[in-house]
Order: sequence, then C-alpha cells, then structure tokens
Amino acid sequence: MNRPYANLARFYELLVPGVPEMNRIARETILGQRLRRIGSACDLACGNGATAIDLARRGLAVHAVDNSPVFLRAARANAQRAGVRVRVQRADMRAFRLPEAVDLLLCEFAALNNLDRRADLPRVLRCAARAVRPGGILLFDVNTPHSFATQIPRGEWVERPEFKLVMRGTPHERHLGADLHLEWFLPRNGGYRHVRESIRHVAWTEAEIRRALRTAGFGRIRTFDGADVRPESMGTPRGTDLYVLAERIER
Repeated sequence: MNRPYANLARFYELLVPGVPEMNRIARETILGQRLRRIGSACDLACGNGATAIDLARRGLAVHAVDNSPVFLRAARANAQRAGVRVRVQRADMRAFRLPEAVDLLLCEFAALNNLDRRADLPRVLRCAARAVRPGGILLFDVNTPHSFATQIPRGEWVERPEFKLVMRGTPHERHLGADLHLEWFLPRNGGYRHVRESIRHVAWTEAEIRRALRTAGFGRIRTFDGADVRPESMGTPRGTDLYVLAERIER
C-alpha cells in the first residue's frame, strides 16, 4: 500500500521529536524583531500544527494548510488542546488559496522538497505571492542537492513499541532529489502488518530558487545556511539546508 504521509504523519512526532523547537529557533533567529510587526500568518504544509499553534499563542491570526488528512486531524486536535484558534484547511501547496492575504507565510522543515516534480516550485511560489500581502514575508527552508548527495538513508532501522521501520532512499540524477521508501511493520494480533510508503523528494539550486522567487513577485531575497540558524545541538552539516527569506513586492 502506497499512501504518502499516512503512517509517516501518524508517527511523525515519534520520528522527529526535536523539530518544533528547531523550527522555532531558526524562525526567530531569521525574523528577529520583524515578528513583533506581524499580525497574521500561514503555516503551509503545517504537519501536526506545531508552528501554527506557536504563532497563535503569540496572538497572530493563523491559517494552517496541508494536504494530508492525517496531519490535518492532528493539527486540529493539537490546536484544540492548546486552546488556540487556528484556521485549518486542506489544500495542495501547488494550488492553495487563502481567504485573505497574510503578513507572513512559512513553509518549514523542507516541505517544499516534497513536491512531485522540480517544475512544481514556480507553481507553489505563485500561490505564495497571492497569499502574502505586498511588503509581507515568505520564509522557507529546503534540503539542498548536497543534502541528497550525502544524507540519503541507505537502510536505516528504527524500532519503537508502536512500529518497526526501515528507511532507504534512491537518489535521482545529479543528486537533484531522491525517492524515500518506508517499510513499516505495525503490531497486529501478535504479529506485524507490513505497509509500504514511498515519498518523492526534489531539490533545486539556490540560483533556481532565486529565479523562481523573482518571477513570482518576490524581492529582497536573503539566504541562510541551516548550520547558522538552527540549534548547535542539531549538528546540522554546512551546505545541506538552505533557509530563504523574501519580501512580496508590489507590482
């Protein structure tokens, strides 16, 4: 069975427990005092809603968008438990629309790498430009081609009471992406149920990203190496994660 972001979404918090804190530190490091001037935001590819909830706790009007029903159920439940208002909607990032433009659009933890095709990036950025008011901010991070050249799992084994998992990746040509194959073994009736899940990842060079941003209507583009904005405890190798900050320009 191949249902991307079904079991991965279900067990996401167990697989990447330190990611919400990492995202928050990187976000605050890059945005700095700008956060105080932001009144509304959208967390695109929101996952379990950790970032959206963090922003809502600051008093922002927050939208959360994802295309995984499992993630959306988790985001709604987590927001309810946190006692904050988050407007959650299901949409493909290549065609999403918000009811009103926001001051800040975030797309964190390399969610943009999870597009099907390299040609999809301009589509997402055009939607992002429509979603951000003139003068507003877009901030996202991506895994670089160097990441796919050096960090693809070749047969990583994860074992927890809730599941057993084998992860392996198949790189694309010139390290411009990879297919991640997840072999899940889920406890059932004293044995295990085997579920296969495959996810495609694509990558772009910084030059390609800058070109697509300018075409979509963004300017004042700045980039940051993940090693410079993430917590030192994460041990992020230099050159593997790129953070991109851009401003929506008025045309």
